Amino acid sequence: MGFSGAAAGLGPSLSRLFDNRFATRARLPAMLSRLGLLERARLSPEGFSAKEQIRLLRAMIGQGHRLFSLTYHSPSLAPGHTPYVRSEEERDRFVATIDTVLRTFRDELGGGFTTLAAVDATARAKA
Repeated sequence: MGFSGAAAGLGPSLSRLFDNRFATRARLPAMLSRLGLLERARLSPEGFSAKEQIRLLRAMIGQGHRLFSLTYHSPSLAPGHTPYVRSEEERDRFVATIDTVLRTFRDELGGGFTTLAAVDATARAKA
């Protein structure tokens, strides 16, 4: 989970707004997002559009983050197993979202891909 927008740096201290029943009823998180001030997202096609994920990637790169993990539950690849993918058409859109995010990460943001084993080896070498 991370934050993008003009006030992204305040995201961790304001994160309770996104989970507060009264704030969500008042549509405060939606207003902050529409104004470009603060948006909370996750690198996941489960509930987040490619545009939201790409905004998050750009913000996190700008904040100095260098290791990212896009996640989803594997049952989402089979229609009907999760609320995110109920049909073959939704599965195709789900996979297209992943493709768009990964291509943007690689082609526009200069990102690269690796394995958990390589991340672990790098971390151990630095320790």
